[in-house]
Amino acid sequence: GTLEDAYEIIDNLPYLEFIKTEHVPSIDAYGFKLTIFNKNIIYTGDTNTLVPFLPYLNNCDEFYVDVSRFGGVHLKIDDIIPELKALKENSVNVYLMHMDDKEYIKNVTNNEFNC
Repeated sequence: GTLEDAYEIIDNLPYLEFIKTEHVPSIDAYGFKLTIFNKNIIYTGDTNTLVPFLPYLNNCDEFYVDVSRFGGVHLKIDDIIPELKALKENSVNVYLMHMDDKEYIKNVTNNEFNC
């Protein structure tokens, strides 16, 4: 919903890579991969799919992921718990963000992830 002349995407930084994702039809949404202090950090931003981020998760130290109880424009927590557990088993620190029902999400994940 932001006008294009309100921002500029600079994508030639060696430590930052933008990842195009999906959120709502009227907004171009991006996450990113940030490499800093010898860590690979993946941040989904507003997204309703993990697909664009999958190639980056094999070499990831921290994963910040947008989740919700009901899904739709954000990732439905119930649908991605197996992927999040697999990441945690591979020593990735998983951080849940943009939560619409924190108590439900903590309960359904058995409080296994950083909120």
